[in-house]
Amino acid sequence: MKKRVFILIVQALVFAGCDIIEDPTPELGFFYNEDLYGPPPAFSPTPAEEIFKRVVIEDFTGHECGNCPIAHDIAADLDTLYGDSLAVIAVHVTDLAAPNLPDFPADYRTTAGDAWWSPFDGLGIPIGRINRSGGLANPWPYTLWDDEAAAQFAQDPRAVLQMKLDFVADNRDLNIHVQTEFLEALAGSYNLAVVILESYIVSPQLEYLPAPFVWDAYYHNHMLRGSVSGPFGIQVASNPAAGTSQVNSYTFEWNENWLPEHCSVLAMLINNATGEIENSVETYIAE
Repeated sequence: MKKRVFILIVQALVFAGCDIIEDPTPELGFFYNEDLYGPPPAFSPTPAEEIFKRVVIEDFTGHECGNCPIAHDIAADLDTLYGDSLAVIAVHVTDLAAPNLPDFPADYRTTAGDAWWSPFDGLGIPIGRINRSGGLANPWPYTLWDDEAAAQFAQDPRAVLQMKLDFVADNRDLNIHVQTEFLEALAGSYNLAVVILESYIVSPQLEYLPAPFVWDAYYHNHMLRGSVSGPFGIQVASNPAAGTSQVNSYTFEWNENWLPEHCSVLAMLINNATGEIENSVETYIAE
């Protein structure tokens, strides 16, 4: 087991009267192998053109959900429309995502996905969340994803994130560095949640329209594979002042069953009082 060294870099931008953000979770934190990989990289302030509200769509789905491909198509259309400004997470949940031989041998459910689904236990899929608008227990039908995504994009950001990745194939390590900049003084505590997504996973999928049919070679994209920071993240700020920034770094031991060239890392800053996603950033490992 590699030695893990806790790293938390706190930076204050040049702002009169700004406070340093203190580490609120020294026992958990993000752990980075600085002995092996050296100091975390430096970040510059976010360029003006990158300061905007990004959107995360959580698409709760399952391979035996015959209506779910409709939601997949809507999410894909929004992904194409908004590009890097929008991230989709396909979260496989419920018994409709359980293995069912012979047609559905895989199990793409995750600990994080099950935790995210828990407020909806008893509801059917497909449903989703848009930046967790309205809170963790507020589901959005896929027919409204477009409108709510547009409403989220129209909001001014109160914080922005940047990310740098370094995949070390020989060691099966992924080094993740996330900078959070607070544009306004915010009340309350904020968590940083970091997850791994994978696309181009070929696996069966049931589809009902135009008639019930099992696709043997269906492409599953943006699939939630696992969490780096725990399902709801780790607290990184409490009552942050305007103009402060910090970097959190983590060395993640890569799962050999995931293809890094098909994977991305999504970091989400979460308002703990509301459960909503304040802002996010997604970076592909192969970039």
